[in-house]
Amino acid sequence: MGVFPEDAPATIRAFGLAAGRPSIEELVDRYPIRCRPVRDLIVGYLRERQPSLDYTSLDAVSRTLAGVFWTRIEALSPGSDSLRLPLTLAHAWKTDIATRKRTTIGPDGTAVEVASPRLNAQDELIRVRAFYLDIAQWAAEEPTRWAPRVVPCPSDDEISKAKDRKHRKARMDQRTRERIPFLPVLTGTVDRRRRAVAGLLAAAEHTRPGDLIPDTAGALCGAVAPMAAGHMTWAEET
Repeated sequence: MGVFPEDAPATIRAFGLAAGRPSIEELVDRYPIRCRPVRDLIVGYLRERQPSLDYTSLDAVSRTLAGVFWTRIEALSPGSDSLRLPLTLAHAWKTDIATRKRTTIGPDGTAVEVASPRLNAQDELIRVRAFYLDIAQWAAEEPTRWAPRVVPCPSDDEISKAKDRKHRKARMDQRTRERIPFLPVLTGTVDRRRRAVAGLLAAAEHTRPGDLIPDTAGALCGAVAPMAAGHMTWAEET
């Protein structure tokens, strides 16, 4: 659209990393957790897991535990202060995360909330289950620290990856069916660009350093690269 200059980053991820990677506390505090003991427990858990996770995975686990899990628990049941969830609350939470809600603007200009199935709901349940089971395992090694937090997991009986894999494969197959009619366009475009680049390379190979390369509208000329490998062809912008 021409809004950003030529040297702007290719994606907005660069802006998120400009200030460096947030600490574990900052990752958790992105979410308004009211219960301080649970917040501190999640921070301690992530710190224990940190050596075995890359930063992207650590970010995903923090988002699940602090955002998708406990922040929603507090929204459904204000004042919750224990990982031992009543059955009704656990069921309400699992029903809540099964859908993803987003706000969009309708034809008349009003904001409309749209709900759609959450495709990674199983992954969220698995991370929460690992949270509970890890604490139970660590309690055997450090009972003073972890044993008071050992409670039954609220997502043990809903985790089944078989159905999730079938649905995922069905979506992949549907995308493949939608794209197959465009395969000739893709192959034709790739071949046309390959021929154009091959012709440009051939022209550059026969251009002396400093001369304009043909068929480039005067944009490229042969470059002087005395230290370059002999099998490479160098050009520079005019």
